[in-house]
This record gives sequence, C-alpha cells and structure tokens, in this order.
Amino acid sequence: MATQNISDEKFTQLFEALAENTHLETLSLTNTGMTDPLALKLAEVLEHNTTLRVVNVETNFISPLVIVRLIKSLLATTTIEEFRASNQVNLHCFLS
Repeated sequence: MATQNISDEKFTQLFEALAENTHLETLSLTNTGMTDPLALKLAEVLEHNTTLRVVNVETNFISPLVIVRLIKSLLATTTIEEFRASNQVNLHCFLS
C-alpha cells in the first residue's frame, strides 16, 4: 500500500481545526506519512480535545518515544476509547 503523504501545511490546518472541534469523533491518519514533529503537534491538540473517541495513526513514521507522548496526551482526556499506532516504519533505516 502506497503512503498517501499529506503536506505539513495540511496537517497544521487539520490540527488547528481539531483544536476547535466539537463534532468529529473518529480521526484516521493511517498511512499518511506522519513523522515525529507532526505527531508531537497532534499530541498537543489531543490533550485538549473532548470530542474524539477514536484515533488511528497506524503505518506512519512515528518513533516509539513519540508514540509514548501520544499515549500520555490521551491520558489527559477521558474521551478516547480506541487508539491505534501499530506498524510504524523506522525512518532512520531509509536515511542510512
């Protein structure tokens, strides 16, 4: 399956909208080319969002440390019922 890369600008616009979100309950960012810096921005937004129930960031380029940061952000809210983050690709293998 090919990665459907989303530009950093589009991610930023999405995260800004999520900060004000009052309706969206499921966020699926599977296979979008998300990297650590973007996932950290998502973590900040998740800490304050009270509407999302499901977050899926599977099959991206997020490091284990940033996955932990995402999980910690989910603990700040009690609304998330499902979080998926499996199948992360180690971006450093491609850069070596």
